[in-house]
Amino acid sequence: MPAIKAKLKRGVIESFISNNLLALKWQDKREVALLSTFHTPEMDIIERRYPVTNEQLMKPKVVIDYNNNIGAVDRTGMLQSSIDNIGAVDRTGMLQSSIASVRKSVKWYKKVLITTII
Repeated sequence: MPAIKAKLKRGVIESFISNNLLALKWQDKREVALLSTFHTPEMDIIERRYPVTNEQLMKPKVVIDYNNNIGAVDRTGMLQSSIDNIGAVDRTGMLQSSIASVRKSVKWYKKVLITTII
C-alpha cells in the first residue's frame, strides 16, 4: 500500500482498498488513521458544524460506527466489574479465558474463589 505523506486539509480523507481491507486517513483536528474490513470510504453528515465557517461537519462512516460502538469493545472493564461484584460473577467463557488478566488490586481470596468456582 502506498504511504500517505502529505498533510490533508480538515475534513478530507484519503483511502486505499486492497483485498477487502480499507486503509483510511482522515484529517480532523489531528490526523486519524483507520483500518477496516467491513466499511467503505463513505462520508456522512453529522449534526455539528464547524464553529468559524458554520459548514456542516462530515465524518467517515468508519469513525461514526467506531464512536457509537466503542463500549462494546471494552471487555477489561466488564471483567473488573464482574469480579468486584463477586455475587454476580458472569460464568461465561469470557471470564474463564481472561482470568489471568485480573488486576493486582483484586484481593487474593477473590482470585482463589473465582478460580475454584470456575
